Order: sequence, then C-alpha cells, then structure tokens
Amino acid sequence: MAKRKAAPKHSLVAGDKGLTGYMKGSRLTDWHSKDLGWRTFSEDKSHYLSETDQKYYTVVLEKELKTMGRDGLFKKRYAAGVSMGDGMLFRGETSTSWDLEEAQEAANQIAEYWAEVDYEDALKDQEEQRQEFEEEHSG
Repeated sequence: MAKRKAAPKHSLVAGDKGLTGYMKGSRLTDWHSKDLGWRTFSEDKSHYLSETDQKYYTVVLEKELKTMGRDGLFKKRYAAGVSMGDGMLFRGETSTSWDLEEAQEAANQIAEYWAEVDYEDALKDQEEQRQEFEEEHSG
C-alpha cells in the first residue's frame, strides 16, 4: 500500500483539508453539477500514466476569497489534485498557505499517490476475480 507522508488528517500532503468534485471544463462541481467556485489555474496535460494505463492529470485550482490582504488584493486559495479528465472525479486538497509552486508540487505528489493506490486496487481486484473464477470452475 502506498505510504502517506506526515500530513494533517484527511490530507495526503500538507494541505488543510481534502477536496473532491468533478471537473467540468475549467471549473469544479459537485455531484449535481453545482459550481463549487474553484477555477482551473493550471492543468498539466503531460500526465502520469499508471500501471493500469489510466491517465492522471495534475490540476491546480484557484479560488478568490472574499477577504482582502494587506496589499489590497483579494486573497487566493489553491487546491491541488488529480483528475482523469473532463467530467471525471477530482481528488485533491486545499491549503491557505501554499503559493502556486507549492500547489503544483502538491498536485504532483497527489497524482503519484493515487496512481499507486489505484494500481494496487486493480491488482487486488484481478486476484479476487481470478479466485472467483477458479472456485466457479473447479470441481
């Protein structure tokens, strides 16, 4: 099983909390396609290809908060994660302390983590299916 680095509860890297949704174009939505207010800041089209031939795109989302910083600009919050493309699940986390570079690095770590977890799950599923087949066809 993939080992997680020391991180807050419900977090894979150093994010504040987990975030899931669905990528719809350049925005993140919930199950009912309600816009969650996050916009794609960057999406790395060079992707991670898992052992199961699934493509994982790293995604950094940005949300402008309603509070202003000392510089008179609205504060921004980043979310970093991974998706398999438009209309697909986004798995990631948010942090108020990340800058853009840190968010992109977190997205890479999350992509690596989920590619490994999904590969391990696929191996486990294959083994269970093999055992079921043998049980059905033995005897």
